[in-house]
Amino acid sequence: MKWLNIFFRKSTSNDNNNVDMSSKSVKEIGVALYLANEIDQALTYLDKAVEMGINDGIFEYRGCCLQELDYHYNAIEDFNKAIFQNPDNFANYFSRAISKGAILDYQGKLEDLKTVSILCKNSEDLKTCTTQILITEMDIEAEEKNKEKLENAKTHELRKNIEDSLNMIKQVKLKHIKRR
Repeated sequence: MKWLNIFFRKSTSNDNNNVDMSSKSVKEIGVALYLANEIDQALTYLDKAVEMGINDGIFEYRGCCLQELDYHYNAIEDFNKAIFQNPDNFANYFSRAISKGAILDYQGKLEDLKTVSILCKNSEDLKTCTTQILITEMDIEAEEKNKEKLENAKTHELRKNIEDSLNMIKQVKLKHIKRR
């Protein structure tokens, strides 16, 4: 991959600056910038590629850029498009699962990870996926416990407020009776 980055860096930094952008492969430049970890610049080129109608394999890279920048909702949209174009690529499901986890959609993350475990052939990737499934299941369990605690806290707080209100009403009634 290193040779790819070097190749693309050379192709973007040569004396081709006066060549029209449409004649360059905007997608390739965007991908090369992504691989070189120049996320903001890569996103600019990848957006331009989408505007130009290039959409073959572009959404997974743009989704990764958006994910790196913490635009997880937009990243999920791009991963959805990438999955639509190539439903057998487990990496897109895994990337989408990461963004779903970031927005606390643990059920969606778990569904994507289960799809990854079905599509994945590599044992190392499968181990990573299995670990992520276990972590997500623990997150779901913790979320349910927190939700239960919150409901109990709300109920307790509501009871306390009602008791306080009733006591205030009793005091007002007592003052009203004493004045008569």
